Amino acid sequence: MPLLLNEEYFKGVLVQRDIDLLSHEAAHRWWGGGLVQTATLKDRWLSEGFAQYSSLLYVGHSLGRERMLEKLRENVQGYLGLDPSEDVPMNSGQWGGSAVDILYHKGSYVLHMLRFVLGDDLFFDTMRAFAQEHYNGLASIDDFQDVAERVGGEDLDWFFDEWIRGTGVPSYRVQDFYMVGDNGAWSAKVRAFQDSTFDMPVEVTFLTEGGDMTGRMRVDSTVSEHIFPLGSRPLSFSFDQDDWILKRDLVYQFPIKSLQAEPSDGGILLSWEKSEGG
Repeated sequence: MPLLLNEEYFKGVLVQRDIDLLSHEAAHRWWGGGLVQTATLKDRWLSEGFAQYSSLLYVGHSLGRERMLEKLRENVQGYLGLDPSEDVPMNSGQWGGSAVDILYHKGSYVLHMLRFVLGDDLFFDTMRAFAQEHYNGLASIDDFQDVAERVGGEDLDWFFDEWIRGTGVPSYRVQDFYMVGDNGAWSAKVRAFQDSTFDMPVEVTFLTEGGDMTGRMRVDSTVSEHIFPLGSRPLSFSFDQDDWILKRDLVYQFPIKSLQAEPSDGGILLSWEKSEGG
């Protein structure tokens, strides 16, 4: 007896459950099973990570960006739950065991981070150039890095060393200090702590009385600081609000636990540090 599916059922049930698998396998027409073949077993990220991120891009196209980000976060939880002894570099050549969580889910998140580092235009230009230059041929991770560096116009050893050739993810603790000058202009100092020394640009968003303001800071050591000019009084701030960076934990330290007033160029700078748990 045939099963009749109406359009609402198809979009609501089948798409939610099966679109990931179908779009992932379709993406292998480009990555790892069609246009671009992986040179060695150590290059499987170019197949599985690329197909998985292509699948997520299709989710974003068909169901919206928020659903794509939800799937990205959901999928990577298995990787974040691995025992440290199971975590291996993306180019280890290992297959089975933790490989799905590493190559597929961490792998797709790494591409998402590269997109953030390069920006949308240069990222998608990189993907197109890589597919065109290795059309019907073999490619390695080093080949992809070469294309990304040439198209992006910057050295990316730091990125590939951390996320492809290395293991682990950062955890962050962040504090913000607000200051106002004698001209009434506000600024914020954001301080980020990590136990490791992952090097990543991070987006910081402030809600102020004059509207939203977004900037970037480089977090590349155990303690990193950056001062953002705000213009008007800040109300709140977010560190990596859109989850561009794969991380294990993010802890905000507040509310006020100390207040300081310092003379500065004929005015007074007010700053306060927020304590954890507020």
